[in-house]
Amino acid sequence: MSLFRPSLSIPRYRTSFSINTVTKRLVKNQNKFGIYLRRMHPPFRLISVSDASAPNKVSNFATEGIIIGLAEDRLRQPAVDKNDYLEPSLVKHIGGKCHIYLATSQKSKRISYSTSHAETLSAAKAIPIAQLVAMRLSEPELTQKHSINKPLLLQELQDTGQCPIPVDAYIDCMDLWELCCGMRGTPQDKSQRLGILAIREERRSLRLRRLYHIRTHAMLADYLTKTIGADSKSLLELTTSGIWTVDGDIRVRQGFGSVAP
Repeated sequence: MSLFRPSLSIPRYRTSFSINTVTKRLVKNQNKFGIYLRRMHPPFRLISVSDASAPNKVSNFATEGIIIGLAEDRLRQPAVDKNDYLEPSLVKHIGGKCHIYLATSQKSKRISYSTSHAETLSAAKAIPIAQLVAMRLSEPELTQKHSINKPLLLQELQDTGQCPIPVDAYIDCMDLWELCCGMRGTPQDKSQRLGILAIREERRSLRLRRLYHIRTHAMLADYLTKTIGADSKSLLELTTSGIWTVDGDIRVRQGFGSVAP
């Protein structure tokens, strides 16, 4: 007898009935559970949220957490002070409705000598993934606008930063933020130095629109880097309510350079 049973992969009426039953329970029960996706309105942006755990006594390899999501673009032009801190009245536009496209947690492939090193490797990996997702979402629009008939032409648009959906990156390591913004020199470690230079190149080429520094309690990827003792419940809030709350002091750099007047 064959081990393959096609009947198991064919949708049946009872499958639809089961889905309807679950939906009715979700509507009837007022408690927050399950996955909640809110209706969003354009314009949109892709967010790249990356975090990493510190090395511990069990392993010198950090755990990298990456979240790529689609969010509403409600902040047109950030207004900051001389230290790049966003005005308090604009902080509410940083979070909001968000749909998670990718959430991954895995052990780093390199030994991290510090938390800054571990977060550098995670951020350098997350930003290109977000750019790839942005290009795939924009591919129909770009194909009609530029009459693209070869994948190489699409890649050229990506390299020159012509994607209509901007990409914003969020990190919670101040040392990494200052390194990526040029406030400090380049690290001595080769792997971290390459990661910092890669993020600087993304900012210089305008493929990365904004680089945010947020507090740890608002870090979406914190749940993905720790088995116990997570400092942030933002991921739980987002999946159950569809809203990502970001508050506190926010530092931001847009494009290549400061946005301060």
